[in-house]
Amino acid sequence: MPHQPQTVRTVTSDPGLDRLKAVLDSWRNSLLDMGGRNRLLNFRHTRTASLELTSPGATALLSDLARGWDFAPVAEDMDDSGNLAAAQRNRPGLVTQKATQATLDSALYQLRQRSGQMFNDYGLWVLWLGVGMLDWREDGAHEGSSAPLLLVPVELRRDSNRHYRLHLADDQDRAHNPALAVKLERLGIDWSPVTGTDVTDLSAVISAARSVAAVQKG
Repeated sequence: MPHQPQTVRTVTSDPGLDRLKAVLDSWRNSLLDMGGRNRLLNFRHTRTASLELTSPGATALLSDLARGWDFAPVAEDMDDSGNLAAAQRNRPGLVTQKATQATLDSALYQLRQRSGQMFNDYGLWVLWLGVGMLDWREDGAHEGSSAPLLLVPVELRRDSNRHYRLHLADDQDRAHNPALAVKLERLGIDWSPVTGTDVTDLSAVISAARSVAAVQKG
């Protein structure tokens, strides 16, 4: 009796596909703006396009992000010691650098509107939580720059009372800062110990970044 033909499934690596991937990666990296205008490399707060979350800490913030965070009402009164900052930190919810409720509400409105419009028009997710900051400076530069280590996709939801909550965005993935990895590679710095860490393990990312930075001059 002749043997019945067998269906053999193999998993292999096509050298042609590997070369194509390398070319595409090179093109993608060449399109990244490596100059000072790239806020992934040279982050600066703006009046309405960014918020600094000063409380709670990153670990606590990320652990409850899937359930969502309310924004703490802005404290415009003093605590018993006459300290406005301390009074704000004692409010429950997310605390930002905004000094008045009006400026916070305006920034939240602008962020929600712009990010939603960009996604609807182009399918691009542009609202991210930057976690961990690397302070770096090129040789010969007079000023340093700050770059986020991790990018966590978030969205702002608003209820019927016009209250905003910060949530983890659906169907979007966390990522290591892609521009930072390319920039440091061009500077001859091996950033792979950082990009090789699990993006959900904040302590591992921070530890790896500190180890790489510790041996760099300046």
